[in-house]
Amino acid sequence: MKVSRGDVEHIMKLAYLDLKGEEKEKMIHHFSRILEYFAKLQELDTANVEPLSHVIEESTPLRDDEVGEGLSQEDVLGMAPDKEGGYIKVPRIV
Repeated sequence: MKVSRGDVEHIMKLAYLDLKGEEKEKMIHHFSRILEYFAKLQELDTANVEPLSHVIEESTPLRDDEVGEGLSQEDVLGMAPDKEGGYIKVPRIV
């Protein structure tokens, strides 16, 4: 498929790009090559191919949630470098 200068100018406008002369010609060539590759992919027979979301079908095994002993508020606050009113005080970032 051939990409026109108008197509590239439209894409440039959408992407807020400002390409001049030779750069624009290179883009026409690159986009044409990309579309040719996609045309080749369209020719593939995928009728008997199962759709997949990952190339590898393996997944990470999950373990059951277990309730365990946590730290008390006093213990956590005791480890904090700065605290105020029962909370850990952190530097303001906004």
